[in-house]
Amino acid sequence: MPDNYRPHPADAALVETGAFYTRPYYEGRGVRTLDESAPAVIRTTRERPRPHYLANPHPADPVPATQAAVLTQEQMSRIQGFPVGWDWPSAPSRDVDQMIANAVPAALAEAIGRVILAREAGESIPEIQGQYGQWLRRRHSFSKLAVRNAKSRLNRARRFLNGRTFADAAVELSALESVPDFARLSKGMRSDLRAALRLCREWQTESSHRNMARNTPLGVIATLAA
Repeated sequence: MPDNYRPHPADAALVETGAFYTRPYYEGRGVRTLDESAPAVIRTTRERPRPHYLANPHPADPVPATQAAVLTQEQMSRIQGFPVGWDWPSAPSRDVDQMIANAVPAALAEAIGRVILAREAGESIPEIQGQYGQWLRRRHSFSKLAVRNAKSRLNRARRFLNGRTFADAAVELSALESVPDFARLSKGMRSDLRAALRLCREWQTESSHRNMARNTPLGVIATLAA
């Protein structure tokens, strides 16, 4: 913070305190410092600490809840991307809080749009998320080197596809075969790239089935029992 900075009157308490209270989820923490994120902006974000929380504060709160600033409606609206002085309709304050909470910040929408456009233009490829490497070691006994090679070949295949993803494995392989640069590769390399796509598809299918099983009533009971 620059030495000559003077907080805006509306933000003075928030900046000077360095912490704010936001209604916690379940038994979570209610007080956050300004350099960490809050769970989300919800309709009740700007509620003051309730007596139950004041009597049983979270042990990890950086300051007592009574000393933390409470976000104003105007601050919440700016966090969500609304311009300063936005003219809200003559609706009850609770309804305005709901509209603010339901809003998608313009900056977030722009970031998502840029990612989509980059993928459409072939400037990016899907990231390998989750525990794919661990699955390769466990399911197929891959060594660390084999895991790195499998990931590298998967990324190469995805670059040939310009980052496109396909719901059908056969369509995906057909699209790969139609790429001229892919056809120029050696027979062995083409086989390796096909195998990399098939392995990833196998992992995605198993992960999807596992998640579906966990979300069934019996799956939830089994998870809780474990």
